[in-house]
Amino acid sequence: MHRHTPLAVFTRQAPPGRFELPTYCLGAKLLELTPQKFHQKLNEYGEWLKNSFSGKHAKYCYYYAQKYYYVLINPSLTATLKTLTPTTRHQVLLALTNLSKFLGVYEEWRQVMKQYNLKWEVRKAGESFRALLEESGEISNYVEWLKEVLPTLPRKYRETLVFLSFTGMRPSEGCEARNLLIELQKTGGVQQYFSSNTLMHFKYESMFARRTKNAFISFIDEEVVRECTKSGEKVSSLALRLALRRRKLPQHLKNGRKWFATLMIQNGILPSEVDLLEGRIERNILYRHYLRTNLDELKGKVLRILEPYKQLLYV
Repeated sequence: MHRHTPLAVFTRQAPPGRFELPTYCLGAKLLELTPQKFHQKLNEYGEWLKNSFSGKHAKYCYYYAQKYYYVLINPSLTATLKTLTPTTRHQVLLALTNLSKFLGVYEEWRQVMKQYNLKWEVRKAGESFRALLEESGEISNYVEWLKEVLPTLPRKYRETLVFLSFTGMRPSEGCEARNLLIELQKTGGVQQYFSSNTLMHFKYESMFARRTKNAFISFIDEEVVRECTKSGEKVSSLALRLALRRRKLPQHLKNGRKWFATLMIQNGILPSEVDLLEGRIERNILYRHYLRTNLDELKGKVLRILEPYKQLLYV
């Protein structure tokens, strides 16, 4: 169904000018919405997603909510979801679940999922093991991939790739961090963000503190920061992906974060400390526990581990 299909199509005998929902609709709250107000709610939902999730996740949730919102209006149409691939169905259910929370009908939506046997896809053990083996090979070859692609890219993209690798940040937030450094270098305020080989993401909560994915702190050598911002040109994660695609280069951006975590653990960094470096802990845990530990000691370890890879700055 097209995302602009009138809502009345999904109702029973809706009279002209009146928006009525079937008795099996998700709760009385939706009964008060006209089609225009419902689409307005969808737009508000898009803004809510932007403020709550990462750019890529918000984009997918909004896209699938626009495309399949009619399932919330008329749950008997859930059969259309069962024709989708497991991956797409998972994305659609995620989008509709978030939309139901935003509209205040989450409990009703849970009942609909149960009634129509809509289940989250769980990867089978064999599939998980095969994926792990394939992923392990990609991660171990990550540095070789960097050495292959870096010489073919303009400097601003080379800088960005190395920066992402040295921080272990997600591509979108890593690009934001590098862009922020460039901006602060121009205004003379870089010390408030980067000092003593430390990027203090926690000072910029509007950029790096989100509902589920965060960035708190990164330890990175001053030489790496200098070389990774020398061009003075900002780069988005989308632009970086397109630069690789235009040159028909393999897309392994997501493996940079995994390579960083694997490298740290292999060299004695605790998994809980890697979670701190990659923003996988809740803020209350960060303030209650980690900021009481010796971060200088952790920083020293991280910088020593990454030292041999500074050669990538000059590939």
